[in-house]
Amino acid sequence: YRRIQSEMLRRGFCTLVVFLLVLTLWEMVRLHPNEYVYFNQILAGGLDRAARSYDTDYWQNSYRQGLKWVEANPTQPLGKIRIYSFYDFTPLTSNSSSLTSDPEDADLYMSTTRYDRHKVFPGEIIHTVRVGETDLLYVIRPDTTYNTDPFFAQAPLRYFYIGTLYDKSDAPEKAMDMYQIALKQGLQEHFTSARLERLYIYVGNTLLKQRRLSEALQVVKDAVSFKPTLSDAWYLMGQILKIVGKFELAHQALFNALTLEPGESKYRAAHLNLGREYHKMRKLDKALTIYQEALDLNSNAVDALIYLGALHYNQNQHLKAIAFFNRARDLEPDDPEIYLGLAQAYERVGQTQEALAAYRQTLNLRPDSPEAKKRLKALMGQVD
Repeated sequence: YRRIQSEMLRRGFCTLVVFLLVLTLWEMVRLHPNEYVYFNQILAGGLDRAARSYDTDYWQNSYRQGLKWVEANPTQPLGKIRIYSFYDFTPLTSNSSSLTSDPEDADLYMSTTRYDRHKVFPGEIIHTVRVGETDLLYVIRPDTTYNTDPFFAQAPLRYFYIGTLYDKSDAPEKAMDMYQIALKQGLQEHFTSARLERLYIYVGNTLLKQRRLSEALQVVKDAVSFKPTLSDAWYLMGQILKIVGKFELAHQALFNALTLEPGESKYRAAHLNLGREYHKMRKLDKALTIYQEALDLNSNAVDALIYLGALHYNQNQHLKAIAFFNRARDLEPDDPEIYLGLAQAYERVGQTQEALAAYRQTLNLRPDSPEAKKRLKALMGQVD
């Protein structure tokens, strides 16, 4: 009986494996030549269902098919067809088309459906590259009369994406207008968690550019409530709090960002810059805390070592300054500022030969350093 039961299980398992292989093979044939947009039928419901929640043709493979269709179905009686796309691609089969970097100069617009970019420029849809019930790419003849077409107008991701383009062109007011339209249309319902995180950061940054600081601060507070490990939100919060003079809160926010991602240079720079502000205000204990935090999180943070060396030098703790400058020099042997700080500290403790060597190395790396020239000449006079 056990043998029969074991044999039945083995055959059942083999049958299941064969069924799954056949199902996958059938799906590959159906998707060709876009096999990589495959989604598991059992777990994800296949491409047609998964496409509602996930990106499909993120490598833009369907451009090849769209371009072939355009070249086989010319829309211009004379001259090349001018095509605009957010992605660079090379015409494949003939000289009948060319790329343009100006969407207003384009005869056709081509885009995949990722982030609803196919809805950014309204117009007549003249072709789609489709797999099953899923459209991968749209070929559109731009036409402003389609601006009110619900397909284009009622597309929150479209407005969000246009907002990011305005952000990149340094037009924060227009960007914010687009973000607000997107939010009113229910952008959150269309965004995955990762995209929603980016939305918070985009909106916060845009409000910051507009100096709408209280609104920007509220947005990043919402962001860290939504996801406490969102380091960019903590970083942005720290920047805003620093601007409004709330240094203690800014310190905690920037430290949170740096703790989450110790290797991120912009976080460390902002964190250390806050320390420098404390240093300028002669709040040396707070500056020391921040510099040491940065070093504790990354023992190879040369900038933190330099700032610690400078702080101890200013407190007349020259031996400690020398130790920090030497550590920085070992990590960054071609930085003239390190040698200059080291030389000045050596000079203060009476180690003249070491100071001379450090001043000379400063001038080797930066021949026009007036401080190094001046001190080297003075020390050499004392030695003579």
